[in-house]
Amino acid sequence: MVRRSENKQTILITGATGNIGKEVIKQLSARADPSILVKAAVRSPNEPINVQRRNVELVEANYDNRQSLDSALSGIDNLFVLTPTHPKLVERRVINSY
Repeated sequence: MVRRSENKQTILITGATGNIGKEVIKQLSARADPSILVKAAVRSPNEPINVQRRNVELVEANYDNRQSLDSALSGIDNLFVLTPTHPKLVERRVINSY
C-alpha cells in the first residue's frame, strides 16, 4: 500500500512538454494549493524542457521503459493523460504489457 506524503493529492500529467500539458501544469501550479502535488511526466529527465516548475515535480515516464512508467505511476491519485491526436505523430512503440 502506498501512503501519500503529507496527505497531498498527487496528479500526474502526461504530455507535460506539449502545448496542452504545459497549460495544465501552469494552471495547477498557479493555484499554489499545498494539498496538491503536481507531477510532470517527461521522457527523459536529462532533456531540456520548458515547463512551469513552481510546485511541480518532474518524473521520468518513458513509454519504452516499463520501469520508468511503474515508478511514475506509483502513488498517484489522479492521472491526466494527453496523447497525440493522430497515429502518425507517434514514432515509438507503446508498451502493451498493462
